[in-house]
Amino acid sequence: REPLIAALALRYLRSAPQISVVRVTDLAPTLEGLPTISPPQVPLIDVAQIQASTNAARESITAIGDTLRDADDVVARWIELLDVANDTSLTAEQRQTYLGTVLDGVADVRNAVALPRNSYTFGSRESQLRITLTNTSEYPLTLQLRVASAANKMTFTPNVIDVQLAARGQRELFVYATARSNGLLTVELVLTTPSGVVLDSQNVRVRVNAIAGLGRGVSVVFLALLTLWWIIHLRRNHRKKKTRQHPALRSSP
Repeated sequence: REPLIAALALRYLRSAPQISVVRVTDLAPTLEGLPTISPPQVPLIDVAQIQASTNAARESITAIGDTLRDADDVVARWIELLDVANDTSLTAEQRQTYLGTVLDGVADVRNAVALPRNSYTFGSRESQLRITLTNTSEYPLTLQLRVASAANKMTFTPNVIDVQLAARGQRELFVYATARSNGLLTVELVLTTPSGVVLDSQNVRVRVNAIAGLGRGVSVVFLALLTLWWIIHLRRNHRKKKTRQHPALRSSP
């Protein structure tokens, strides 16, 4: 009754002899006895989890990206590895290998420079802090060092220093400091990326033993009086000794 359907059926029957036509009444009323086809096992892929992992790794790269501005496109290489890790055809182990390479590299950069734990002693109100920084990574790094004192008891020149460290290199920094009081003072050192992401921080102690103002004047006067007393005392003893040795003053036998 449908010429188009009939024409298509005849074409398939002529081109595919393995196809045969049966009456509807000859078909089995149920599926019993028919061969079953098992669908292929397709592993479940959590695309959202994959994306979350790569996004977190990308954010960690962005946080330190400006520190590696002179590091021969290492950031671009890490981004390429993350793009590969996004491939859903990878196994979990393969994906973790790519992510681990990136995250380990970022961690090495973040921990490449540690602030020293020195203590300092100032003999006067004005002196300097000597700070040594060592880069343990294989990349040149661009950093910033910030110096501050609790309650502004000390001032620093400069208080922010741009630092360039060669790969596996070392640099010594000098910060001129002025104390506003004597005693044991706390100085905070903060190492950051150029954009301000904190990489390390350390509190160091500075002991200021300066004598200033009235105290210094009193000390000078005291030393002068003490010196004068010793001179007078020595001269008096010398005079008494000479007097005892004078022939006219000796007692007759």
